[in-house]
Parts: sequence; structure tokens; C-alpha cells
Amino acid sequence: MLEAIHRKSVQEGCKKPVQAILPFETALARPSFLRNHYQDLVTSLEMGIDYLTLFATFLGARWLYRLLDLARFSDVGRPGLEHLSHLFLLQVAVACGMTVLLFRLMGLYTKKISLLNIDQMRRLFQSILLLTVLVFAVSFYFRIPYSRMLITTWLLLTLLVMSIEKALFYKVHQHLYVKGLNVKRTVIYGAGEIGRKFYKKITFYPKLGYRAIGFLDDEVTSFAEEINRMEHDRSSVPRVLGTSRDLERVVREFGVDELLIAHKNLSSEQVLDLTNRCRQLGIGFKIIPQLLGHFIENLSLQDIGGLPLIGEKQISIPAFDLAVKRAMDIVFSAFACLFFLPLFLLLVALIKLDSPGPAIFRQKRVGKGGKEFTMHKFRTMRVDAPAYSPCPKDSHDPRITRVGRFLRKTSLDELPQFLNVLRGEMSLVGPRPEMPFIVATYNPLHRKRLTMKPGITGLWQISADRSLAIHDNIDYDIYYVDNFSILLDIAIIARTILYALIAMKTA
Repeated sequence: MLEAIHRKSVQEGCKKPVQAILPFETALARPSFLRNHYQDLVTSLEMGIDYLTLFATFLGARWLYRLLDLARFSDVGRPGLEHLSHLFLLQVAVACGMTVLLFRLMGLYTKKISLLNIDQMRRLFQSILLLTVLVFAVSFYFRIPYSRMLITTWLLLTLLVMSIEKALFYKVHQHLYVKGLNVKRTVIYGAGEIGRKFYKKITFYPKLGYRAIGFLDDEVTSFAEEINRMEHDRSSVPRVLGTSRDLERVVREFGVDELLIAHKNLSSEQVLDLTNRCRQLGIGFKIIPQLLGHFIENLSLQDIGGLPLIGEKQISIPAFDLAVKRAMDIVFSAFACLFFLPLFLLLVALIKLDSPGPAIFRQKRVGKGGKEFTMHKFRTMRVDAPAYSPCPKDSHDPRITRVGRFLRKTSLDELPQFLNVLRGEMSLVGPRPEMPFIVATYNPLHRKRLTMKPGITGLWQISADRSLAIHDNIDYDIYYVDNFSILLDIAIIARTILYALIAMKTA
């Protein structure tokens, strides 16, 4: 019966081939030194690269300091590194080693599965901030042979260079995941709604480091139609591998690393039996909580006296943090309006010359608390395009004007939204403002997006899913609301500026 269901799903619902097992996965499905120590090796490599980066940035800071010093006193000569003493190099080597240890204590090398490395960037900012406090505290109480300006230059250069280094390292790490290196081969027990949701998530995002092999379910016939209709990715189809009785066979046949238990109607005895079988087979397991009337995204795990408790997340943002966020909005937006004013006027003229109609596009959007406001953008589409029609999928959409293609690619069409920020309707960082008719269909989880002001930029805007509809990717906004901090805002703004510069360079 199970094989018949699977064949039917391939023939009727899934025209694409079954996901192939990559050579990397075949090699790493068996126990090996690389597989057992992969994470330790990667962490050691990252710490070594960080050490060399810190050393290089200190030498670079010294070179810049000497360059500024020579310019100030108009001395003849060029700045160089020819006067580096052995004592100086030893002191820098020790300082860089202690800094790497500080980074490790701050959790900078703790890997957390996520679509973006925003968490790591936030920890990097926290680490550099703590390092700054420690360095200047030491320089205050003890006499050190280095100028405070040199130290400041080093800290700023370190933040810049290491931000780029971490972004590149993260991309390489994800690329290896996509190629199948050290992925966790996972089987999902439970083909219900939650199980199918996790299957789609980890299949659509191979860079998370998981590879969904398929489902186990004792009542799979109840979900055969839903499995056929699943929106699978471009290279795989959902596979029904058997029932819970087939766990041992599936683990041996497919080299499974982990069982994801997502079945809704399991007794405590059944869960205990499954977890014991996983231990005997030497594979890991994770259990997805199934609480009636609650969304799994809205659950939190607490520890009281060593006892784990599952509850609903309570979001409470301190008033001080909101005040700082608003101050950042006002200062940054006022500066942007003044700095970009000439560009603003130039773009208005180009839009008017390119196609008839107003240069500014106005549309009703929903902000904090469900309150509607008028959002402003530079017009990128022809005036006869319906205001609330689906967003263009690519730049070749006939509704987009010639100037509009450039504005969309460089995100310059967002500039007028700084006026919305100054008026208090939006923020620099936050969930994207959605249209009223979509908000009307929100469920309680979706409405969590409305607890904060919408932003010009956010996690969704700097993700690979920007081409998809906002309401199809609310995970980013929910994550932002649940994990809001000033450092997270700074990390998102820095990433947005970097992406904008790259987009303008390639435009």
C-alpha cells in the first residue's frame, strides 16, 4: 500500500525526479574521522582565520595611524612596517589570542541553524563592544605603550573586516551544506500538517544543513492527497518510506542521522519507545510539540529547577530600547533626507521624463496595531497598472518602466519612505508593511507582525526570499519581533547598506 501511494504521488502529483543522493552524502553517511570531528575542525579553522584577521587589522591600523601622523606633521617619508620590533609582534600576538578566547566565551563560534547569520553578526557586535570596554578600562588603569587613537582605529577596522569575513565564511559553510557536506539526513515521523511543514522548510532551504529523506507514518493513507499536493522544491518529491515498524530498515538503507517526531496522536509510551529505538540505532531525535490551539512558532521552552516547561512566548520590549530605536530612526532618516536630497530631485525628474504620471507612488498599508497609513515610494510601474496587483516576479514585467527597473534593482525606490519614518509611521528596521486586504486574512500568529512598526528594511528584505510574497514568508518577521534588540537592528542596517552598495555596483 505504501509503495502504491508513493508511486501514485510521483505519477500524479510530482512530475520532478526524486532527490538524488550526492557523493558527499554517500561518503559522509558512514562513520569517519571527518564526519565525527567536522564541527570541531570547522570551529578550529574559523578561530585560526579570526586570529590572522585580528593580527592583520592591528598591523593595518598601525599603518593608517602612521599615515595620519605623517600627514599631520608633514614629515618626509612613507609609512611602513619596517620598525616592527619582536616585542611589538609578541604583544600583538598575545592580544589577538586573548581576543579570540573572548570571542569564544561570547558564543561567537556557537553554530545556530538559521537562514541568515544575523545572530552571529549580533554576537560579533556584542563581542567587539565588550572588547572595546575592556581595552579602554585596561588603558585607564594601566599604562600601555599604544595610542588610544591606534586602538580605536584597530577596533573599527576589526569590526569592518570581521563582518565581511563572517559573511563570507557563512556563505562558504552554506555552500558546503548545499553540496551535501556534513548534512543531517532526517526522516520525519508524522505526515500531518506539522510534519509536512517541516519537510517543505528543510527541503526548500538545503543551506540549513538538513536533508529530508522522507516520511514514516502509520496512518499515511489519511495524508496521501495532501502529500500529492505538497509544494515540493525543484529537485525532490515527498517520499513515504514506511511505518514506524520500518525505522530500523530505513535507518540502515538511507544512512539516517536523525528522526524528527512530528506525529500528533502519540502516547507517552509510544514516544518513549521511538526514542529508545533511536538510541539503540545510534541516531539522534527531536520531538516537535503538538499543543492544541497553539502555533509551534509561538512556543517557548523554559527551565525551572531542571524541569523543562513549554509555554507561550511573551514579548515585552523595554521602553528604553524603543526610545533608542526611535532616536535612531529620527537621526538616521533626517540625515538621509538631507544627504539624498539632490538624488531625490534627480530621480523625480528622471521618472517624470521616462513615463507620464506622478513621481511618487502612494498606497495604503497597515502599520503598528493595525493602523493604516499612506506609504510613499518612487513610482516604478506605469500609471495604468492596478495599484494592488501582484508584485512583479522579475525586471522584465511589462508594467515596470525603464527607470523603474533601475530603482527596483538598487532599492532606491524606497527612499521616500524616510519621510514615513520621520512621521513615526514606519521605522528603519521592522516587518514589511502589508496591504489591508491581506492583513484582513491574518490569523493570530500573523498578527504578531503588527506589534511593531513596519520597517524600510528587515530580515526578509536581506534574505534570498525577497522575490517571494511577503505574506508567504512571515517567519522572518516573527523571528525579528521575538528577538528584537538594538544590536539586531544595527546588524540588519549594516547588511542592508552592504547589499545596496553591491546592487548599485552591478546595476
